[in-house]
Amino acid sequence: MTGFSKRCVVCLVGISVWVAIPAGADDDYLSILEAEARDTGGRVDEATVSDVARPEIKVRSVQDNQTIKPAMDFEAFEVELNTYYSGTWFLYEKLDSEQRRAVYSTYRQDNRTASVREKIVKLLTSR
Repeated sequence: MTGFSKRCVVCLVGISVWVAIPAGADDDYLSILEAEARDTGGRVDEATVSDVARPEIKVRSVQDNQTIKPAMDFEAFEVELNTYYSGTWFLYEKLDSEQRRAVYSTYRQDNRTASVREKIVKLLTSR
């Protein structure tokens, strides 16, 4: 073989190796993707799920033990809500003046935030 022929053969072998390596890598990558798709895309039969013992999840209940400063007049009550209870105020300001007086009356009887919020929600949903 001449020098030119040897160089052509070496170039062709190099090119074929260069082309073959990424093709093999693509196949591995593709097979990994397909395996992942099979793993996460499968649906589980509900009968199988119910047979599996699950640990019991304990749910903590949230209790609102806050109180609003007692013995305020109507205007001070509104300022207190607006200043320190913005979520409650957001709903409270949607009420008309008569409903606001009813909330104030509830506050006078029971100054817990839970009672006041419950009254606001009842008034909003009774419209």
